[in-house]
Amino acid sequence: MKNILALLLLGLSSAHAGNVASRQLQTNTVSGVSAPVNHVKNDGLENGTRFWAASGGTLTTTSTAGSGVLAGSWDSNAASQTMCSDLKTIQGSDQNVTQEAGFMLQCASGTCTHKIQVLDGSSNVLFSQDMVSSTTYVPNYYSAGSGGTGTKKLCLTSVSSNEPIVYFDDAYLGRARNIGSVAQATLVAAGYIDGTTSCKLTRTSTTLGAFTDVSACPGVTVEQNTGPGTLQTTDANNAKFTVASLPPGNYIAIVDQYIGENSNGTGTMTVALNDGTTTTGHSSVRVDGSGGGNNPRVTITGAFNYSSTGDRTFTVFGAASGSNTIFIENQNTTINRINFRLLRFPSSSEIAVRPELQNLIASAYHSNNCAWDRSSSSYGDPAGDSTCTFTQVVNSNGTITSALSGSDPLPGVIVTPNTAGTYKVCVNGPSFATGSGVAGVQLFNSTASVQMGEVSSSLTSRMPFYMCGLVQASSISPVTVKLQIRNTAAANTQVDVNTSASDRTLYWTVEKITQNTPSPVLVGSVTSQSTGAERSEWATAGGSGSFTTSCSSSPCSIIDQSGSWLSSITRNGTGDYTFNIASGVFSGTPACILSADTAEQYNTGTWSATAVNFGTSSSNGTAQNAARMTIICRGHKGSL
Repeated sequence: MKNILALLLLGLSSAHAGNVASRQLQTNTVSGVSAPVNHVKNDGLENGTRFWAASGGTLTTTSTAGSGVLAGSWDSNAASQTMCSDLKTIQGSDQNVTQEAGFMLQCASGTCTHKIQVLDGSSNVLFSQDMVSSTTYVPNYYSAGSGGTGTKKLCLTSVSSNEPIVYFDDAYLGRARNIGSVAQATLVAAGYIDGTTSCKLTRTSTTLGAFTDVSACPGVTVEQNTGPGTLQTTDANNAKFTVASLPPGNYIAIVDQYIGENSNGTGTMTVALNDGTTTTGHSSVRVDGSGGGNNPRVTITGAFNYSSTGDRTFTVFGAASGSNTIFIENQNTTINRINFRLLRFPSSSEIAVRPELQNLIASAYHSNNCAWDRSSSSYGDPAGDSTCTFTQVVNSNGTITSALSGSDPLPGVIVTPNTAGTYKVCVNGPSFATGSGVAGVQLFNSTASVQMGEVSSSLTSRMPFYMCGLVQASSISPVTVKLQIRNTAAANTQVDVNTSASDRTLYWTVEKITQNTPSPVLVGSVTSQSTGAERSEWATAGGSGSFTTSCSSSPCSIIDQSGSWLSSITRNGTGDYTFNIASGVFSGTPACILSADTAEQYNTGTWSATAVNFGTSSSNGTAQNAARMTIICRGHKGSL
């Protein structure tokens, strides 16, 4: 069963029902909520290539699967070839609602430049998005506009004439699940350019580029800015959003706006995001402006990766087919708004705890070609051994090197911790005394001048030893721990770890002990730069006690929720709702999203830690009561 509706971070999940072999997502019910229907048959290719077809190249299955046993494999041999699912008629609750389309995708080698597209029965492109290329499986799921009616199919389209093989799995075309991306991400910033009279941005070109500046367009209004990075309020007279001091990481920038065709003609309009270096998130829609007023709301989702800290400006680029003029409609002060969201996603190397707080664990050894001599009745350093070899075995979050006398290794280690704290240092190995007297070896913290352990013997035969001591590091400055040696006779004596036996080495281990053993490494786990606890809550609502009934009177019905964080929902008027949050759930204003069965959901009014406001409307901006409402809020944890 490959498709699982996972409400990540919310503690809510349900495996789908249906044919196990096909792993086809069927209609599910989660706590009374009707789950989206996947309109792709044989979505995981577990039944071979049935219900899939390619216009060229080689379509087959592969055991390199994202999940389950099999996945699809397509090797196109020319540009503009397509590989598509069967046509499916969109009907029922999936009509005229926001759609989601995509795959789990892996490029077998090199870089794949395929497009993810949704086509109708006449092969018109209804939605197009560049795939994110990776040599491991990564999710490529996108908002694909409103559902509409008629037939649709999900496709991959080759761009290059010599594309690498692309593996595809977990195909999905249906009502937007609208949860996974936000739930897995840290919200960096949210803001908008408000609808303002005469703020209509235009561009007449078949090449992607910035829209012409319009002085009437206002600056950015900041809704949320949890960081890292600071969303600027700069008035750029354009669809531009600048985040200052954005640190390295993987980011998803999301911008949505109304677009149209300025001359009431018909053509394909394309928008994308550009950060000054990379243009990505290409999203295309066919606009028929002959009737006037047909301005669909289009969402751009662009992926960006940064290896250094810097100021990043995200600009909406546009292009129109033929001689048409594309425009961003942002003139209506009631319903127009250019929204911006910046999310940070964990990379595959990130783990379930902050890396800088993990225990330092290190091990190393001096090889069996090492020997140190000292002829003294008091403890001290022997002469360094220029032929000695030091090898690091394991190192996590710190460094370990050999102690030195000049450039010659000594029987000791230099530990550079990643954080202050208490460290346990252990050493084991053989020692050897010659001549008369009692030979001794002590473990000595040279940085603090503290003895941490001692062994002694009057035997002339080999004496193995094992000692451990605790080192207190008050900073991340290096700490030196050494073995010092002596002989009470102070003459013709030697303490030696040298032998021809391959197993006779001086072995060191270092471990930080002032923190409990951290959580295990979990690839893809969520991290946060928040200094306090985070809270994530969800709820579903409708009218008259039913999730599928529109809420037309106050209060709306809360159908289900995580705990009791949502106290009530007030209907202020048609399509105008206030979600009242119990005091103490959040310590500040949370970031929230709402999905419903209306064409549009948008935030309104003044938000606080105890109340957030949403409006719902039809595609032409007319206020409309909503059913099937799902709200998700995330923010800093309050006192509850």
